[in-house]
Amino acid sequence: MSTNKVVLVSERESLVSELASIAGEMSDLEFVDTARSAEQLGYALVEHDVHVVIVDAEFADMPYLELVRSVAHSHPSVGLLVATPEADQDLYGAAMEAGARGVLRIPLGLQEVQAGIDRTASWARALRAAAAGQAGRVGGGQGRVLALAGAKGGVGTSFLACMIAAHAGRRARVCVVDMDLRSGDIAYYSGVRAKRSVAELADVSDALTGRSISEVAVDSPAGYAVIAAPRDVERAEDVSGTAARQIVHELRRQFDLVVVDVGSRVEEAQATTLELADQVMIVVEPDIVSVRAARSTMHTWQRLSIRANNDVAVVLNKADRKREVQLELVRKVLQLTTAWKLPSSLPEIEAAVNTGDLTEVRSGPLSKAIGEVTDQLWSPGVHGPMGGAVRAEKPGRKGCSKRQRGRRSKAAGQATVELPLAVIIFVTAFLLCMQGLMLGASNVFAQHAANAAARELSVSPDRGDARAAAQDAVPGALGHGFSMTVDGDGTGEGSVRIKVDIPRLFPFIDKNVMQAERRASFQEEPR
Repeated sequence: MSTNKVVLVSERESLVSELASIAGEMSDLEFVDTARSAEQLGYALVEHDVHVVIVDAEFADMPYLELVRSVAHSHPSVGLLVATPEADQDLYGAAMEAGARGVLRIPLGLQEVQAGIDRTASWARALRAAAAGQAGRVGGGQGRVLALAGAKGGVGTSFLACMIAAHAGRRARVCVVDMDLRSGDIAYYSGVRAKRSVAELADVSDALTGRSISEVAVDSPAGYAVIAAPRDVERAEDVSGTAARQIVHELRRQFDLVVVDVGSRVEEAQATTLELADQVMIVVEPDIVSVRAARSTMHTWQRLSIRANNDVAVVLNKADRKREVQLELVRKVLQLTTAWKLPSSLPEIEAAVNTGDLTEVRSGPLSKAIGEVTDQLWSPGVHGPMGGAVRAEKPGRKGCSKRQRGRRSKAAGQATVELPLAVIIFVTAFLLCMQGLMLGASNVFAQHAANAAARELSVSPDRGDARAAAQDAVPGALGHGFSMTVDGDGTGEGSVRIKVDIPRLFPFIDKNVMQAERRASFQEEPR
């Protein structure tokens, strides 16, 4: 496992001691230095290959936001975290705007520090890899993690996780992990029979390798890998928070996108997964019971420092205009800005749900909406939390986001450019066909005229009659440039040659090239 090098910027010995104690319990964290001034921080960044800088919000040498901005500008590939005893929404927003990647609460907690440093260090490594022009995956985990939680059972979390994986799996390597350890349905919806489960990975979590993952993961017909929940419910106890952390870390290395279904329970493994995830989505249905359950779940996450509310997105599943609960109400109740809705479309998915085969999903509004959510959440090759392209649906716009309107504007502009080009290509092709038709017609009528002249010359030596017969055989439109030449050796045998101009549809073609010449032989009959 890669080591994350961390520098703390603080003058408080208590905070230094807390971080040093936590570093002693984390095998993948190296606490390299403590900077008590901006100047010392500059030296530390030069001397050490630092991944994460933790800035004390009560740093006295200079305002902490100014220090964050300065480091973000001078060392853009270093991740920044702000440590503060009171992490309210205003402070969180100001820190993010200054360039920080997250906020840690004082006193520091082991799980919170682990999750924050892991996310920030992974981001820093991915950014450095992109700047260096490296292709493919990067050691230390370039893959992104999306965690889906249900407000309560039966809201469609597992099915949505599989559908997102199926859409993303067309462009990248994707794995779905069933962390709903007591009642997971991922294997059923994916149409696979798993002999091993995430519990087997937990058994060897201290020595996880790519081979361990490949032995447990099963490829689904929809194009993504599946790590199933344990069949025996008692095996759920074997998946600890530490094991979940190791599993997620290794999956980051093996896949471009890891989709985790954490179910609706909050246990140690699920809590750890939610902390490590780059993006968390909570799925609700359009009823008050579901919305209340989502609010209760998010309150629990906030109270246990698992996930801040402003770092969660909501998905309203089975949305219907006829229902009283609409997306705007859900957003207001949960106090979330990032939200999506998926239309209710049972005929589209009924066969897939009943057979456990996502390939049976019909194309329609629901499939399209899930594809759009997937595109906004994640794009291959884009670094940052899920591509950094998450957009909330704005009220009063009939569900149309700015990104969607931008795509339509771009498509309209593209059509404006392509239409004249298509017309030009069509007209050019039509003229070429007509020119070829005239070329063939000119040669046919020239041969017809030569045959007519030869017949006249075989019965009469009068070339005037032969010329008249030849001209009569050629239509007026093709008679331009008509000429007739008679060749004979005085023995009664000879040939007649007819030339006509081929009509030109392209003026730049040489006139001498556009001529049809045909020949016919004759023999004078005895008188």
